[in-house]
Amino acid sequence: MKSNIILATIVSPLILSVCAFGQGTLTPSGPPGQTMRTLLQVEPRTPISSLPYVITQAGSYFLTTNLTGVSGTNGITIETNNVTIDLCGFTMTGAPGALDGINVNGTLGNLYQNIIIKNGTITDWPGNGLNADTSENSQFSDLNLYDNTYDGMNPGGYTEVRHCVAAYNGLEGFGGVLDQYCLFEDCIGYGSGDAGFTIGSNSSFRNCNAYDDGGPGFRAGYTCSFEDCIAAEDGTGFEVQNSSCIFERCNCQLDGIGMVTGDNCTLRDVTVYYSGGDGIDAGQACVLEGCSVSESSGNGISVSNSCTLTGCVVATNETDNIVTSAGCVLSRCVANGSTTGNGIAPGPANTITGCNATGNAGAGIFVTNAPGCRIEGNTLDFNNAAMVVAPNNHAFILRNSADANVATNFVFGSGNSWGPIVNTSAGGDISTIANSSHPDANFIH
Repeated sequence: MKSNIILATIVSPLILSVCAFGQGTLTPSGPPGQTMRTLLQVEPRTPISSLPYVITQAGSYFLTTNLTGVSGTNGITIETNNVTIDLCGFTMTGAPGALDGINVNGTLGNLYQNIIIKNGTITDWPGNGLNADTSENSQFSDLNLYDNTYDGMNPGGYTEVRHCVAAYNGLEGFGGVLDQYCLFEDCIGYGSGDAGFTIGSNSSFRNCNAYDDGGPGFRAGYTCSFEDCIAAEDGTGFEVQNSSCIFERCNCQLDGIGMVTGDNCTLRDVTVYYSGGDGIDAGQACVLEGCSVSESSGNGISVSNSCTLTGCVVATNETDNIVTSAGCVLSRCVANGSTTGNGIAPGPANTITGCNATGNAGAGIFVTNAPGCRIEGNTLDFNNAAMVVAPNNHAFILRNSADANVATNFVFGSGNSWGPIVNTSAGGDISTIANSSHPDANFIH
C-alpha cells in the first residue's frame, strides 16, 4: 500500500509538468480565405450560346445548346490559330441564305493551324458544313455533317479526321483536292451528289466506307493509301487515276465500275463484286496480288503495260475475265466462267504461267495481235476452246493441259512455236503415247 502511494506521489508532478506546457496563441492570424473555385476555374472555356459567332482569340470554346444560323453569315467563323470547339453533342442548323456552318477564314498564304472541332452535328447549311480548306495541322472528330448544300467537310491539309459521318450533302461528303497529307479513320461518306471522299495527294484512309454516292466513293491524288475500305453502290467505287497508291483489303460492291487506278499502284486482297462495268481498271506498272473480281458487266480485270498479277481469282464476268497490255506477267491466276468472252486475253510479250482458265464462253486463253507471249503450265478445261493463238504472234507455248473443251482444244496458227501436243483422252498407259515424256509437251486429256 505504501509503495502505491509513493509511486503516485512521484508520477503526479511529472504529469502536471507535461500538461502545463504552453500551446501557442489561439487568436487567428486573419479572416478565413475563400475556398470556392471561380467560374473560370469550374469551366475554363468560352461558351457559344448564339450565332453568328466570330473567334479571334486562341482558346477553347463550347456550345451551350442547339443553335440556328442567320442569313448572310457563317455560323462560326475562326480567324486565329489554336482553337478548340466542342459542340457538346448539340446541333448547328443552317438557315435560308446562310453560308457555312463553321468556316476557317484563312488564306492560302496564311493558313490557320491547330484547329480542333468535335462532338456534334452540322446540318442544312446553304454552303459547306465545315469549311477548313485554309487550315492545317488540325483534328476533327465525332462529327455528323449532313444535308449541306455543298460539301460536308473540307478538312484542310495535314489534318486528322476520325469517326465522322458525311451524309446526303449536295456535292461531296469530304471534299477538297488541295487538302493533302490527311488521315481519315473510321469515317463514312454516303448519299453525296458527287463523291463520298475527294482528297488530295499523300493521304491515308483506314476503315472508311462510301455508299450510294452519285460519283466515286473515293477520289484521291498521288501516293494515297487505302486499308480496309468499302465502296458500295457508288458511280465508281475507287477512282484514283493518279500514281503510286496502295489498296489493301478493300471491297467494292454494286458500283458502276469497281476500281480505277493510275500507274505504279499496288492492289492487295482487293475484292470487287457485281460492277456495272469493269471490275478493276489499272494503269501501268501496277501490282495485283490476291485480288478477287466477279459478276462484273464488263471485263473482270483490265490492266495497262508492265503489270504483274499474282494469285488473282477472276470469275463469271460478262466479257473477258482478264485483259492485259504489253509486258505483263500473270502467275497462279484463276480466270473462270466468262459469260460471253475469254478467260485471259493477253497483250504483247506477256508471260502466263500456272493459271487456270475454266468454263469460259470463248477461249481459256485467246491471243491475237499480241506477239511474243510465253504461255506455260496452264490448265484450260471446259471452255469453248482451250487456247487460240492467231498466226504470226511468235508465241512460245509449252506444258499446258486441256480437257473437255466444247469446240476445240488447241488452235495454234503458223508463226508460233509450241511443244508437241499429246492426246491422252483415250486413257491407258501414257508412256506408250508418242512424245508423252517430252519436257515441253502440251496435253489433251
